[in-house]
Formats: sequence, structure tokens, C-alpha cells
Amino acid sequence: MNPRKDGSGRALLHTHPRMGVEEAVNDDLGDNSAADPHDGLSDEMWFPKVAVTKVTDSNANSNTESPTGFLAKTMHVRWDSLPLYLPDGDLADPEWWANVRQNEGCWGKWPELADIPSVFPSPVGWSVEFADWLVDVLPLDEKGHGRRLGELGCEVLDGAVAGLQWQGCDLILIRPGLGKSGGGQAGTNAFELLVNAIEAGEKDAAIGVCKAVGQALGMFHSSASEAKATPPDERRWNARTQVLEKRTRSATVWRAAHSDDTQGTITHGNFGFRVVWFQDDEAYIEACVGGVYHALAPSNAYFPAVRDVAAGYASLTSICAKASSPDSSVTLTDLRRAFFDGWCSTAPKRWHSAQALDTNRGGVTYWEYEQMIEHRFYHQAFGSDEPAFVTRFLSGISGMQNRMYQARTLAVGGLICFAIPPAAAFYWLFYPGSPSPTLSDIGAMGVLVLCGFALRRLYTASGASPH
Repeated sequence: MNPRKDGSGRALLHTHPRMGVEEAVNDDLGDNSAADPHDGLSDEMWFPKVAVTKVTDSNANSNTESPTGFLAKTMHVRWDSLPLYLPDGDLADPEWWANVRQNEGCWGKWPELADIPSVFPSPVGWSVEFADWLVDVLPLDEKGHGRRLGELGCEVLDGAVAGLQWQGCDLILIRPGLGKSGGGQAGTNAFELLVNAIEAGEKDAAIGVCKAVGQALGMFHSSASEAKATPPDERRWNARTQVLEKRTRSATVWRAAHSDDTQGTITHGNFGFRVVWFQDDEAYIEACVGGVYHALAPSNAYFPAVRDVAAGYASLTSICAKASSPDSSVTLTDLRRAFFDGWCSTAPKRWHSAQALDTNRGGVTYWEYEQMIEHRFYHQAFGSDEPAFVTRFLSGISGMQNRMYQARTLAVGGLICFAIPPAAAFYWLFYPGSPSPTLSDIGAMGVLVLCGFALRRLYTASGASPH
């Protein structure tokens, strides 16, 4: 197997799409001992070396098969055992690709992949760059999220048009590759544009990038809403957050009720400014895969669209932690608002209603918390240092929750104010011997109703801003 060949033998610098971490990966891996519990995979960019206890050959009696061109193995992590499929051959060999496309699990219209490609390591496996196509080879996946995104046919997604799926897992995804490092379809990365605008103090340019990225995300969510919109699944959402809290040994706990407007749908799952590219002034979203991240923290429920918005917020926080304008004219609040406004302009209205964004019932803030816990989980699994912005956000959760609990007294007071007038009316109308209400009594009931509305409004306003 030679999946890391790129023809230069140099150390490659790649960006982690989930964690925003840059890692240099050297082609010269050296010899691996036969006793290595990681089976010589420890230096692969996609390999969660801290979470993995060992990699073993799949048991021949376990009915675990592998498609042509791959070796089936099992990756044992501390909490589970995951199917692992490694390329059995040279990814730069056209003959290997000719054999792979004969598998029964191939879907879509496969293009001709006859030229000699360049092969690069990537955070989800390997990127194979042909003249006109970019192919993701995934050793790990959960439930074919990449194919699901590709089959949406959304115009703002750089989704797969063909691939290989095996037992529900994506192994190969073939896409146009808008962010290709070489060749005819290269674009400009939104992350780089935003960092340059911030460091140059160009506020209008920075806000324009954020708004365009938000609009592209909203267009994707509009397409997703037509394909899938499920009732809120708070039980499964909260259960997954609880699993992440336990695996990261976090001191924080957050469970949310979620409103009826917080519908589940097909989300991107890996969203951030690093995966958005501009081509001819149009924004496109790539990294449309599940891969190792979905395999490590699986979910059997559809997430709400605001989860991608929260991922965008986390990406902006990461950017602002590294780049700053010379005169502090570009603030994180400005960028978040522009991104949020852009998203609202193209996303389904129900998904950014006041009920869907109510922090007291979850809103974007809950999902921003979930994203930060997930960041911590992935950093621990891959053995990298946790960014300061993640630690800072999670350390402030307790204070935020205390303010939310205090605000609930306003809601309780409002309910009491609303409950007294109908109870009094029932007493006056139906209780034997009850006195007739005076004008003062009726006026007092009216005041209580007004107080109820006022307290309810104060309770709603006490929640964190959605941007």
C-alpha cells in the first residue's frame, strides 16, 4: 500500500477541517514494528492515536468482508470497535482504480480516472487529485453521510457525484473539487479571505465574506429542508451530548428542551470557514464527508440546521483568536452578526424563528456548547492541545446557566400572573355564595395579565443573543 505518495517526498502541511489545527505530516514514516498495536498507522493524519487501543485484522468468521482493493481491519477505541478499510494497493495506480470500480457498492456515474493522480494525506483519509476530479478515500465512516450530501444535488455543495459505499460506509467519494490545489477549478478559501481582511482592518470586506458564507449555508439548508425535516429529537440530541461530556470528563452539563421549530434535517456536519471556497464570486461548501469524525462520535438522529450555524460561530471564534485588526475595528460580534444575517436571508424561516433561537430552550447557544465539547473530544482523541477559545467558552458555561436558572423565576412569575385571573373568574362565576367582582377586582385581574406579559417578555429577553 502506498497511499501517501505525492511525488515530492516533502513534508505536507494540511489543515484539520474539524479542529482548525495545522499538522505537518512527513512522507517518510519509517519502519513500523510488527508488534505495533496501531499496525503502523500512528503517523497518519486521520488516525486518532490517543483514542485507539489497537488495530487488528478482521476475524474471518465474523462475516466481515472487504471490497476489491481494500483490506478489512478493526480499529478498537476505548469505547467501541470500528470497521476499518485500508487501500490494498497504490492509489496512484490507474489499474487499482479500474479494479475498484468493479465493486457492487459503486454508485453514481463514475468518470474516467485513467491519468496518473497525485495523492495527499488528509484529515479524513487520503485525497487523490486527478486532472478533473478530486477523490476522497475514507478508511473510516459511519453511515454514508458523504453520499447523502452528494445526492441532495445542492448547487452550493461540492458534493460527491459518484463513489463506493460498503455496508453503509463511504469508502470513496468522487467530486469536482472546487478547492483543488492545482488544476482548473481552484478557488479562494473563505478562511484566508477573512483572515486577510481582518488583519488589514477592512471591516466591510470581512463582513461581506461572513455574509456570503452565511447565505451559502442557508441555501444548503433550504435544499436539505426539502429532502428531510423531522420533529425535534431532544432525547437523542441530549444523550449524544451526555456521551461527549462523559468521554471528555468535562465538568459541564447541559440538557435542552428544544422547540417544535428546531427540526432535524440533513446537516453538513463538518462546517467551518475553512471548507468554504469562492469561485467567480460564488461561495461553495466542500468537505461533504462523514469519515473518522462521524465514526468516532456517531449519531442515529438528524440534527437541526442551527448546529451548522453554531459550527460557523466556532470557526469564527477560532479565526478571531488568531487574527486581529490593527485598530480593533473588526470585532467577533460584527462577524457573527453578518454570518447570522446572511444565513437567515436564505434559510427556511421556521428554522430561525424566535422559538427555534430561544436560548432558554436550547437555541444556537446550546449547539455552540455541543460543538465546543465535540472540539474537546476530537482534540483528546487525536492527542492535540485544546485551543484556548474552547477552554474559555466551556469555562463560562456554568455562569451562563446560572443566569438562565435565575431568569426562570421570571417565567414562573409570569405563569402565576396568568393563572390567577381565570381562577378568580371561575370562583366568581361558579362557586356558591361568591361575591360579585367589583371594578377594582376586575382592574386588578387586568394588571396581573399585563404583569404576566411583561415578565414573559423579560424572560425571553434574558436569553443569549442568537449571534
